[in-house]
Amino acid sequence: MQTEFPALEAMGVKNPHQINHFSVYQSGHDADVLKIRYARPKGSFLPETRTYNFPRTPKPQDQGGATPEVITVYEVSPQLAAALNELDRIVDQKQSVKEIQKQLSHELDRIQRDFQAEMEGLRQLIKKLDS
Repeated sequence: MQTEFPALEAMGVKNPHQINHFSVYQSGHDADVLKIRYARPKGSFLPETRTYNFPRTPKPQDQGGATPEVITVYEVSPQLAAALNELDRIVDQKQSVKEIQKQLSHELDRIQRDFQAEMEGLRQLIKKLDS
């Protein structure tokens, strides 16, 4: 069975659709920290935030100058990169749903105004017929 969010599932995330925000920051030169915030239902005993640590991979890199100088560069974990891609999809999808809800709400308001104006016009016609 193929999952929709394999990187998050591998991290132990069981309710990816409850995620509403995430942040990532570097902790020292050799680690990254991912903090995920959830929108839990009222009365839930599950935590609203979870924190995950990802070690960075050290990679020696030659400077290529006249003197052979090697520095160590720390690369972001591939697991973190995959998780960030999946989290971006989740958060972007929720934002687009909110935008659609906002547009639909505006459209309903416009239809309601037009309908009320049309009804008022018909009432005035009825009054003219009575007189």
